Parts: sequence; C-alpha cells; structure tokens
Amino acid sequence: MKRKTMIVAVLGVVGTMAYADTTNREILVTATRESRGTLDVASDVTVITSDEIRNAGYVDVAEALKNVQGVTMRSITGNPATTEISMRGFGENSHGRVLVLLDGRRLNRPDMAGINWFEVPLSNVERIEVVRGGSTVLYGDNAVAGVVNIITRKGGKEPAGGISVDVGSYGMNSVRADISGSKNRLSYALDGERYESDGWRDRTGFSAFGFGANLGYDISKNLNASLALSGQNVKYEIPGWLSKAQMESDPRQSLNHDDSAENTYFNADFGLSSQVGDGKRIDMSLIYGRKDIVSDMTSWSSFADLIVDTYGVTPRYSMEFDTFGHQNNLLIGADFYSDILNVKRYGDVTRAMRTISADVDKTTVGGYARDEFNIQKDLVLGAGVRVESTRVDADVKSAGSTLVSDDTTHHENAFDLSLNRTIDNWCKMFTRFSTLYRYPFVDEQVSYIGYGSDQFYSDIKPEEGWNIEAGTELLIDKKTTASITVFWLEMKDEIAWNNITMRNANLDKTRHCGIELFAGHTFADIVKIDGNYTFTEAVFDDGPNDGKDIPLVPPHKASVMVELILPGDLFFDVNTTYVSSSWLGSDNSNFGEKLEGYTVVDMFLRHKSKILPGFELYAGVENAFNEKYASLGYRGFDQDGYYPSPGSTFRGGMSYRF
Repeated sequence: MKRKTMIVAVLGVVGTMAYADTTNREILVTATRESRGTLDVASDVTVITSDEIRNAGYVDVAEALKNVQGVTMRSITGNPATTEISMRGFGENSHGRVLVLLDGRRLNRPDMAGINWFEVPLSNVERIEVVRGGSTVLYGDNAVAGVVNIITRKGGKEPAGGISVDVGSYGMNSVRADISGSKNRLSYALDGERYESDGWRDRTGFSAFGFGANLGYDISKNLNASLALSGQNVKYEIPGWLSKAQMESDPRQSLNHDDSAENTYFNADFGLSSQVGDGKRIDMSLIYGRKDIVSDMTSWSSFADLIVDTYGVTPRYSMEFDTFGHQNNLLIGADFYSDILNVKRYGDVTRAMRTISADVDKTTVGGYARDEFNIQKDLVLGAGVRVESTRVDADVKSAGSTLVSDDTTHHENAFDLSLNRTIDNWCKMFTRFSTLYRYPFVDEQVSYIGYGSDQFYSDIKPEEGWNIEAGTELLIDKKTTASITVFWLEMKDEIAWNNITMRNANLDKTRHCGIELFAGHTFADIVKIDGNYTFTEAVFDDGPNDGKDIPLVPPHKASVMVELILPGDLFFDVNTTYVSSSWLGSDNSNFGEKLEGYTVVDMFLRHKSKILPGFELYAGVENAFNEKYASLGYRGFDQDGYYPSPGSTFRGGMSYRF
C-alpha cells in the first residue's frame, strides 16, 4: 500500500517540475508516426544516435538497448539471436508486449518466438528510438509496453561512408562497411557486415552475414519514391539450461550438444510520399518480409522448418489546419498485415519422415485517427482512436489426417488522450491515458507441436488493459538533461503457460506501476555522466496469487555511464548496470528461489586520431570484474533451470569514416 501511495503522489506533482534553456532537440518519428522533436510528443522517449552507438563500442542492436532506462534484456544464449526485451514490468514472453519496427515496419513474429536482433545489421542503423508506454492507437498489436523503432541510414547530399574491423575473446570477429550519398534526384545508402563468435559459453557460437540498401528518388518536387531492402543469414547454437549447482560449478558448460538453428531474413519496403497541398501529405508503404527458420532441437526431439511470409500495406494521410484560430495536426491511416506461416516438423535431423505440417494465416486490418489540437501555442491536447480486427485460420495435418481445421476472429479497439505542455525549447510536461490490447500469438491460439495434443484454443482471449502516465523532460542547457516519468498500467487476460493444465491460458488481472528517472551532465567538457534508474512494481491483482510479484520482473534497475576525456585524444567510458533479484519464470506463487541480482561493469577506451581525421582505435572489456550471474531462469518440477550470462570478454578494433 505504501508503494501505491508514493506513485499516486508522484503522479500528482510530476507535472510541476521545470528548469533552464537549450535548443538540443532530437527528431523523432515513432511516437506520432510523423517527424517531431522529443519535446513535442506526450511520451517518455530515448533516442540513441549512430555517434552514440559508435562511441560506446556497441556491436549489435540489443547491446545498444541494454542501458536504456526502463529496458531489461535477458537471453538463453547470451547473444543477440535469443535476447528478449522487457519494458514496463512484463515477465515471460515480454517481447510480445514491445513492438519492434524497422523504419516503421513491424519485425515482431506472429508466433511466440522473440526478435532475433541480428536481423538488423548495426552498420545499417542511423538511430534507435525507444518510446516507453503503450502506443496501441497508432500501431495496434504488441505496442503495449513500448515501441522500439530502428531507423536505417539514408543518403545525404555529400558522400559518406566507413569501415570497421573488430576482434575479441572466444573467436569474436566482425567487419562492417557502409557508403551513402546522392546523385541528382537519386539518393543511396548501402551497407554490409559479417559478425562471428565461438561464444563465451559452450554451444553459444554464432555467425551473422547481412546487408542493407536504401534508395530514394525524387520523382517531382512533391513526390518521392523509396525502396528499402535488407537481408541477413544467422546461424547459432543453443546451450540449454543448467541447475544451480551446475552453474556454480562451471557456468560455461552445456548439456545440450546438438541444439542449433539457422535463420534467413529478407525485408523490402517500397514507399511513396506526396505533398498534396499546403500542410497536407500522403504516405504509402508496401511491405514484404520473409523469415526462413530451420531449428534442430535434439534435446526436445523437435526438428522443424518454418517459413513466415508477411505482406503489409500502410497508407496514411496527415494535414495541418486551423480551427477557430487554433492549429490542428490530424493523422488518419490504415494498417493491413497478412502473416502466412508454413510449419513442417520431422522425426529426426535427416528430415526423412514428416510428422506434422501446419498452415496458419493471421490477417489484421485496422484503421486509426489521431488529432493534436493546440489549445495554446505551447499546450497541445491529443486524442486518438483505433478500430481493428484480426483473423487466425489454422490447418494442421499429420500422416494425411486433419488434426485441426478452425479459425477465430478478434475485434479490438483502443483510444488515448494526452496533454503536452512545452516551455520554449527546454522543458515539456505531459500526461497521457490510453487503452491497450495484444492479440494471442498464433501458437497461443493453436497448438501444432505434434505431441498428440494439438488443438485450437477458441477460449483464449486477447490481452486488454489501460495505462496512465505523467512525466517531464528537461533540456536544461547543452550540458544538462533530466527526465522523470511515472506510470500505472492495469492488464487483464495476460497469456502465459500454465504448468498445471500444460497449455497457454489467460491469467488473472495484473498491475504494473513504477518510476523511470534519467539525468545527465557534462563537467568542464572533460567528464560526462549519464545515469538512470527504474523502479517497477508488477503484481497479480486478483485470483489465487493476488499480491504476488510477477516472475522475471526485477523491481530495481540502475545504470551509470561515465565518459572521461583524457590527454592524447583518448576517451574512456565506464558503464555500470545493476539489476535486482526477481522470481524465476513460472513461479507465479513466489514459492521457490529467486533469480539473483547482479552488477556488471563494462569499460571502453578509444583514440580519435587528429593526424588521420575519421580514424579511430578502440579496445574494451565487457563484464570487467567477471560477475557470475544469469539473466534468465525458470522454476522446474524437480529442479530449477538457469541460463548463465557471459563472463569477462575482451574486444578491440579500428574504424575509419569519411
């Protein structure tokens, strides 16, 4: 009860904070599906630029997200292929409540598998935008806890490019290259990368090869066409879990000697953008994506080939107009997505005998509208609504016999209200209320695992909820920034695995509330300190586990990033991240042991050459003090299972940009 009282009190006063002056405003597209400065959106936002990615020495997108306030990452392998993202106090399958976009197009799979972060080559990334809080009105499914939009490089007026080479512990090596520019009406940006490692733990090796291409063409003064392409092939091993005793004895061992997977991705997005009048614009995207996934899980006697073809059409119309002397920004759009899954399962790795085949189609059609009304120049009232339906149609066969042939349709809607006040270019204060929903994953709706229990679960309902939040962002001057956001999220019918009934089921009501803090300051241009802290209370709010904590949700997370500018053109970064303990997955009753908290320190040193502008040398160590911990674990019937995270790993390299 004390935690509730504290959060309600902060909700009441958070809008009163304010301080000084700056013009530092990031351009953001995720929160509104249009270009806006971070101060102009009623959301809690973080933007990670390509310079920040390069300066911190990140080698993949998942690593770039790990220190962001409100974001927790966990993995069964310790590499980006299986890293799961969590925001706003969601536990198992938390990735299903975070929408991940690539230039605005969805990357989330329709089944329970999470994002393979290798799908996006880091050499293709211009910036990463993280919006905390529900965005269901604008994006629909999955956007319950937040949105991550990965923006790729586009060609500029002048030619630019770069190359980097990295090597490190346990056979880690990578090569990345990119080039961009424009010629007359044509702009271009091309990139490619190779990234490999044997892995810190046995059976965690991987290899990733990818490319990206962005082309733009100005057909006329008011009409632009674009084509974005990307592809990636990823092979990775899967080590399996260890008991606590095994992890304490040797966390690098693996008891699974044959589990592995190979994923091949292709994404294409053709876009047209037209200025059709003063303050009026039409945008249209035609989207295609293909995921070709081969998995050999010998430890589970599961050998499967999965192909997911995704088709999308996303038109939208925006206009600016005056109503009784007050400016309006109106956005109207529609989203059509069709996910077609074809699954084949086999008796062994030779794939000589097919045991089951499944065709599952998920079709989603939705429309939305959102208006921002300027009550005053610095006070904007926002309101939006979304209406959407999704249909799941499944056909599951084995040995020529039909096991499942059924379908269902879900109808959902959402609305939001927001109020955003800005003070010049240095402060915003916002509050927002929104309703939320998430459709079941297709393999929550229908079972096609081939163990004799396959069926269509017509009783599974979509998750629904509401969210209220309030916050402020302060750009005090060019050296000082700060933000605070308080949120309260109520959900019903969350979907999770039930160990008693041995099937996915809707849970009792849950409550997620907390505080997200950030502050940064540069001292005398030689020391830069950024720090953030997230407190999260996530509990069951009804049923037999009423008042119990939701598993896999650490109440506390804090990160401190310190950069020292040293003589000799040296820059030394130290990043420290603390994550508190949480209950093991599946332990809804909070009966067993906890997943222990941990503190990890990363260090990175780089040298920027003045003799050769654009040339850098760098070296670093992750988990410098060799903290032994697991970011993920589950409660079992006879013993618990843990997935150890990497110990100390070293890497170094060089890069050149022009």
